[in-house]
Amino acid sequence: MQEHADPEAVRVELQAQVERALKAGIDVTHVDTHMGTAAQLSQQLEAQGLPLFDQMVAMPLDESADRVQVAKKLFDALPAGLSYFVLHPALDTPELRAIAPDWPSRVADYQAFTSAELRDHVKSSGLHVVGYRALRDMLRASAA
Repeated sequence: MQEHADPEAVRVELQAQVERALKAGIDVTHVDTHMGTAAQLSQQLEAQGLPLFDQMVAMPLDESADRVQVAKKLFDALPAGLSYFVLHPALDTPELRAIAPDWPSRVADYQAFTSAELRDHVKSSGLHVVGYRALRDMLRASAA
């Protein structure tokens, strides 16, 4: 789909969404490129020298078993740099089951990523979890 997108139309739409959120009083921290739909915009931003992620890693959605171990393995394999780690945690609800065939993995991700075992692994591994707000604030400070 994104290969047929008009980059200018994507830019206009994203800008309109951000402006609407700001007018509503939302403290915008980032624009999600849901399923890579804003990849063309990412390429433009990178060409302008804005820092983007060094790598992107995602929890697979095709298997719901042993999600803590899957996450540990992915975390342990991350190279140095700023990584974008994608997961789809969700609570088990009738709505989720109706709209997401991969709901077992999403529910398992919620359970894994709220577990003490995974939290302790992240702490002991030397990884530094950084949220979008911190990244946004750093970019604002460096631009000032």
